[in-house]
This record gives sequence, C-alpha cells and structure tokens, in this order.
Amino acid sequence: MLREKLPFFALAFLASGLTYLAQHSGGAVRSWVELPLGVRVANAALSYFRYIAKTFWPSDLSAMYPYEKDWPVSLVIAAMLALGLLSALFAWRARRSPWLIVGWLWYLGMLIPVLGLVQVGSQSMADRYTYLPVSAS
Repeated sequence: MLREKLPFFALAFLASGLTYLAQHSGGAVRSWVELPLGVRVANAALSYFRYIAKTFWPSDLSAMYPYEKDWPVSLVIAAMLALGLLSALFAWRARRSPWLIVGWLWYLGMLIPVLGLVQVGSQSMADRYTYLPVSAS
C-alpha cells in the first residue's frame, strides 16, 4: 500500500521544495541565527495547544500573533510532555479505539507545515491553519 502512495509523497515533497525556494528567494524565510532551533521547537510544541484552545474557545483571535522568544521553560516542558503522553495514550488505545490515534496523528501531521520549524514570516501561528476544508458531495 505504501508503494501506491509514493507518487503523492513525491508531489508533496516537490511542492514543499518549490514553496520553500519561492519564499526564500522573496526573503521571507527567517534565519537560524535569528530564530534558533530551540525557540522554534518551543513555539511548535506550544502552538499545538494554542491551536486546540482556539478551536474550542475562539477568543483573542488575531491576524498576527507576534513571535514569543522567551516562553517559560516549565510551560514548554509541560507542552512537550503532554504531547508525548497524549501520543502514548492514543497509541496504547489504538487497538480498541483506532479513531483516536488516526485523529491525533492527522492533527499533528496537518500542522507540521505551519508550526514554524521552517519559519516563513514573523508570525508564531495563524488561525487560518486550524481547519481542513472538505468538500460536500
């Protein structure tokens, strides 16, 4: 089954590369000196929960969320532990409730391109990325 999906992975990889090149040539990609890996990982871990919170309680929405470089270490560690524990819990429950792990991995995967690990622009997150549009048949 994986082999039949390889063309789609190739297209996704190609589209990602072209997008990166376009953003980089336009000067939108932030440097690793400006935003080190630790800052980006902290923002990514916290953004997962910020997106969840705004999904259930959409308050203080903004067109621009400034990038916070000094999150409390305890908050970052708590977010990372929570991500790990939720992932482990859903993996443990996968046999009885496979929809939990599928939904969780779908959520984690859909946000990877917009978490800022490759930072484009100056925003730390964007509300417009919290949904997946689907077409009704």
